Amino acid sequence: MPNRRGSRPHSVPLKKRRRLFGGVVFLFIIAIALAVVFFTPLLDLSNHHLYGNSTVTAEEIWQASGFTTRIERTSGLRSYPNFFSVSASRMERNILSIPYIYTAEVIKSFPNTITIHVTERIPAGYVIFQDMMFIYIDRHGMALEMRSYMSQILPVIVGLGIDSFTPGTYLEAANNQALAVAVELTQMIQERGMFIDEINTADPYNIRLFAENIEVIFGTMNRADEKLTHLNAILNDANRERGIRGTLDLTNPTGSYVFIPQR
Repeated sequence: MPNRRGSRPHSVPLKKRRRLFGGVVFLFIIAIALAVVFFTPLLDLSNHHLYGNSTVTAEEIWQASGFTTRIERTSGLRSYPNFFSVSASRMERNILSIPYIYTAEVIKSFPNTITIHVTERIPAGYVIFQDMMFIYIDRHGMALEMRSYMSQILPVIVGLGIDSFTPGTYLEAANNQALAVAVELTQMIQERGMFIDEINTADPYNIRLFAENIEVIFGTMNRADEKLTHLNAILNDANRERGIRGTLDLTNPTGSYVFIPQR
């Protein structure tokens, strides 16, 4: 049927057809580029490095990060995940779920390298839990794990009233003040590299320490720095007679101390 007034049949203008064709070509090029980016083995994360761990194994860290799972899920065409398919921030969050990990940094280096840097939490003391089980805590009161033995020479903290705990969370106690004092003392002792056998903060106003057969009447946290400095000097005194049991009173406001041998 002819158009009205004898007009020609409708057709797409040449410029518009060129634009459409150019758009299709551009999308085709983009698709090819994406296919090359995501499927070329040159961008596979085949180089992976880990630094800073000692307590936590490399296998545990790579597994927690999700990277190991990504390797297991890759197709038969490749052995490692693609550079652009891995999220560094997600890996960091996953690694931080490990109780012993304090910080985690994941760095992707183009085109095929991924590096993990971690710092670990260091046990600073043990809290007795139920039937002579030991909760490992760091200097901030973070519960790291529970074992039936002590792997290092660290102070045992008593008098907190711990009913339950979850690794990777801060310890909670029936006596919160006793816990806060114990954590603060643990930090100070660790900073000085002192060897204390036991910390008893059941009564925060009458703190007791035990070291090398000596019961230390520590009193309150008032002048704690001075008291620990004094105690450290006594314990490291080359002229001190070893093996003598007794009580050392550090509560004298004058700063002097009194040692009472056990008879």
